[in-house]
This record gives sequence, C-alpha cells and structure tokens, in this order.
Amino acid sequence: MNRPNVRTRIFAALLGACAAASSATAEDSGASAPTPSALCSARLERLLDALAAADEAAVARELPEPLRQRRSAAALRRDYDALAARYGAVLGRGRTHVGAVGEGVVALVPLVYERGTSTAEARCGADGALVDTSLSPTQSMTGAAR
Repeated sequence: MNRPNVRTRIFAALLGACAAASSATAEDSGASAPTPSALCSARLERLLDALAAADEAAVARELPEPLRQRRSAAALRRDYDALAARYGAVLGRGRTHVGAVGEGVVALVPLVYERGTSTAEARCGADGALVDTSLSPTQSMTGAAR
C-alpha cells in the first residue's frame, strides 16, 4: 500500500486552509462597506492632496455645501499657504490617526515643515461625512539647531 507521508498530508492540509482563508477574505472584503473612520481619513487625505497641489476646485469638491458656506475653499487654501509661509516647505505627512469622538469621527494628520509642524484635522459625522476641518500649528522649530 502506498500511503502519503506526513509532510505531504501537512502540506495538503495547509494548502487547503490557505485556499479557504483566501476565498473567505475575498468574499468579506467585497461585501463590507467602508467604515466611517476610513471615509473620514480618505476625505482628509484627498483634501490635503488638493491643497498641496493648489487645486482649489478639488478642495471645493471635498467640502460639503454647509461647510463651504462657513469656510470657503479659498480660505482653507490661504490657511494652508500661511503655514508654509511661516514654517517653510512641507517636507512630508505623518500617519493618519483616527478616533471616535461622541457620535462622530476625528481624523488627524501631522504635517512636517522645514521649521515646524502642524496638524490637519477633519471632524466627520457618524456616516463619515465631513462636518468641519482645520489646520493648526503645533510646534515651531525657529531658532532650533539644524
């Protein structure tokens, strides 16, 4: 009688388990909708990309109408440019941090400049829709050793 050895049986079992896990993951990922945290984070990233590209039309598209009535895309662009004028060129962005606050979500992205840092913030509703946004200086490195 020719029976498969232990290694062959283990390999076959692992292969079967991997195939089952792969198909379950593919089914799960296709069925689930983005979370409010993911929506809020993505909205903030797109907004920062548009600001960095000086694309005011794209900035306006990311701002919902109620927010645009309170704060125009041009005003947000001026705030972004003022930080660069004060702290120098943007060197990069940190990782997005997202957390639940009350019924909504807050996404924060640190921005690193030549002479300081700031934080971009998006406040979103329970559905992940943008409610408010701000840019705040967090640290100045003026006079620090370079």
